[in-house]
Amino acid sequence: MTGLSPGGRSVIAGAVALSFLWGLTAPPAEAAWQSTAAAPAFSLSTGSLAAPVTQCKNVTSNPRAARIEWASVAGATGYDVRVGNTVNSSTTLLSQQQTNLFFEVRGSLLENLGLTLGSLLTGGSVLVTVKARVGAWESAASNAQPVVLSSLVGGLLTGGLKCQGT
Repeated sequence: MTGLSPGGRSVIAGAVALSFLWGLTAPPAEAAWQSTAAAPAFSLSTGSLAAPVTQCKNVTSNPRAARIEWASVAGATGYDVRVGNTVNSSTTLLSQQQTNLFFEVRGSLLENLGLTLGSLLTGGSVLVTVKARVGAWESAASNAQPVVLSSLVGGLLTGGLKCQGT
């Protein structure tokens, strides 16, 4: 490389480097066969359960109780029953994954009575709702059924409850 100008040496060095790099790159790969495959077909669906439609009936036992009933919801494997109040929007789970299509709300259950009395004495309402379930999925809450003391004195003493307006 003697007798070359510095610019000429640079050109030769660049050409050598390019040819070296060109030799390191592989040509595109080609296969000796062709193959096609269809993607597997599957469908996606969203699960949805209808909210139960409830009604309230009075039970004339001692103490009185409010019986919340509903029709079976297609696809449901169980039902959750909750009681809540309108004072602070808190709710308590009364029954989980039950298979019966009714639940009797009794004030004789200490937690029910405490929630009921606390709400009623502060001017709130006690509401019972039901959700249909299948596995971890749940429906929207049912229509709420208001429950009240069966009578001021009798309800306080015996824990009797009834459907509001009856």
